[in-house]
Amino acid sequence: MLFKSPHKYPLKIETLENGPVSHFVSTFGLLMAITLTVYTLIRILFEAILIPRWYPTHVSQLDQNRLRGFINHQMALLAKIIAFAISIYPFVSIIFGPGDFDTRWNKNGKATFGDTITIGASIFMGIYIHELLYRSHLNWQTLVHHFFTVISGTTAITLTTMWQSRPFAKLYFALVMIYGVSTMIRTLPSHSSIIALRFWPHKHKLLARFYSVTFCVSLMGTLMETTFVLFLLGWCWYRWNDQVKVTTPIIHGAFLVAQVWTIQDAWRRWRTEKRKMGNCEHCRLSAKAEYRWTQRASDEQVANVV
Repeated sequence: MLFKSPHKYPLKIETLENGPVSHFVSTFGLLMAITLTVYTLIRILFEAILIPRWYPTHVSQLDQNRLRGFINHQMALLAKIIAFAISIYPFVSIIFGPGDFDTRWNKNGKATFGDTITIGASIFMGIYIHELLYRSHLNWQTLVHHFFTVISGTTAITLTTMWQSRPFAKLYFALVMIYGVSTMIRTLPSHSSIIALRFWPHKHKLLARFYSVTFCVSLMGTLMETTFVLFLLGWCWYRWNDQVKVTTPIIHGAFLVAQVWTIQDAWRRWRTEKRKMGNCEHCRLSAKAEYRWTQRASDEQVANVV
């Protein structure tokens, strides 16, 4: 079903022809089960082999909560890089280019852009489900973000299975896809910062740089995501049903709360590391001055003896 836009200059995704997104949608539960099994095996590999044998001693001596967080941040970083790498080209082609979800990678093949996006979605949502099940302590902001991410993602997948009675199904899937790609880009520096903190807790200059990048990327990503998503929601208002018009602003508000907390946390950590860096520099200069004073006093004593 093709949609005629009431706007003079319609957006490309606004006129997407509604239809099925991927062949994997009907077996998405199986896909998620396989993804979570793989994550469990990778986590066991970290706990049983990699950390005890290959990581620094101070890492293996972390308390249970921090060790689980450290392992999860590494898994999340790797998972989001993979999901982003396989999804970015179909994403750009669908949102801005000539592609669609049923566009094939090659003329003779069966794999489509929608298949790739669905696999990337399972990798992305799977790591959040794994974190909710694995981490022993999570703050409420993280719980809210992960909960609504999984709910909105599975809702978008479910709606595409009922696309004949949901004329906005593919467009809503594209909207959630924008959320996913934005989240992957925005959270990569955050995962890297925590990993660096566990590896090099006393390299305050390096950590300050990590947190400064995290702060800037999180701030700019939040502003761009909010602007684009709310613009798209309003621009395509005629295509949404009442449930989407009500729930999407609520979900975005929950995301926004979690993102603002992340920005504030990155800012505090950045300032803390800069302060520690200044204290270390002050201690270094004091020690150097004390050494010079001691050396001068020793030289004077030698001169007096002579």
